[in-house]
Amino acid sequence: MQTRFLTFVLVAFAFAMTTTKTVFAQQQIFTNPSDSIGWVKIETPKGGEAFDVGSTITIKWENSPNIDAVQIMYLFGPSLGNWVVAPPVPNTGSFDWKINVGNHVFPAKIKLVIFAYETNKGCVYGETDYFMVNKKE
Repeated sequence: MQTRFLTFVLVAFAFAMTTTKTVFAQQQIFTNPSDSIGWVKIETPKGGEAFDVGSTITIKWENSPNIDAVQIMYLFGPSLGNWVVAPPVPNTGSFDWKINVGNHVFPAKIKLVIFAYETNKGCVYGETDYFMVNKKE
């Protein structure tokens, strides 16, 4: 729970709109409590899988119809930083990711986080459970 809260707080500061009326709530950032913007859920990967560096996986998600764009990030274990998989891109429901997690100790335990945006309203996020990334031999 602390990891999710820390992730949320970091995301809130990085992506919140620049208004003094921004309200923070669990898994949602919006400018007015009545402006709830919807939801996003990552369908694949789920977590628990193992993938090799350099392989391509398709990240798939479902979301409420009002989501315009998404940004996908990954993070290593609890509190080890976020890294961009895809900068904000139009919402298509999927993204092909050629796995590259840098020069880290392998196997690497990571999870994906997707931020779903509705223009001029804010964002919501969803995340996977942890999965393993192995160095390709």
